[in-house]
Amino acid sequence: MNKTITAMTLFIVCMGVCLAGRDVHSDTADVQAVFNSANEAYWKGNYTRAAEHYERLRDLGIDSKGLYYNLGTACARAGELGRATLYLEKSLRRDPGFSEARFNLNEVRGALAKKLNRAGWDADLTPHLTPWRAVVERFSTTSASIVVLVFSTLLWIMLLVRYRSRREMPRLIFSVLAVVFFILLLSSAGVLAGVERLRCMQTEGIVVSHGAVPVSEGPGDGYKKTFRVMEGERVQVLAHDSGWHKIRDDRGREGWIQPSSIGVI
Repeated sequence: MNKTITAMTLFIVCMGVCLAGRDVHSDTADVQAVFNSANEAYWKGNYTRAAEHYERLRDLGIDSKGLYYNLGTACARAGELGRATLYLEKSLRRDPGFSEARFNLNEVRGALAKKLNRAGWDADLTPHLTPWRAVVERFSTTSASIVVLVFSTLLWIMLLVRYRSRREMPRLIFSVLAVVFFILLLSSAGVLAGVERLRCMQTEGIVVSHGAVPVSEGPGDGYKKTFRVMEGERVQVLAHDSGWHKIRDDRGREGWIQPSSIGVI
């Protein structure tokens, strides 16, 4: 994990600086100065300070996969594994094909599970996804749209070639290929619909508080604690009341948790 994170951070930081002029409305020189401060703190081993500077960039209006990757990396090095999980998830929401972020997220989850298990908690932080959801999470709206366009174009080409072909065997071959591309087109259209639905569905969050966090029956400290969620665990955020979030975990259990204990993806 360490080699991958170290090697990739400089690349992502440089890319973020190039995008800064488009991502923010504040002075580019100020953004560059904050980036430089974040990088300097990171390479000096002051990961907490580096994370603070990267968060300041976020507050300035930068919203890119590179920034959240760097932020997650700095948090991981600082031992803030719950927050690292949150920011790496944010990076992947902006680019599901960002393989370095996905690799580091898996590494962070593995390290966090070991930490919680050593503390006596039976922690499984891998989200329990349906096969369809697992596929959909690998695509952004743009990438899914491109796939739909490609299969649509290939389908029309096959139909055109079949129409213009005079021999029986080529017509049969292109007919079969047209059916194949039609099926692929339907599948990719379903993925695109799933991506859009995922963007519009209920809010999801990551538990960022350390260890095992108690969940209450109601929105307040006076309610009974019914179960616990683990640092780094992904949950659904269902409602808000009296400064508390109502959540649902992978097992379908519902309860209330303080907002400071959770970060929205």
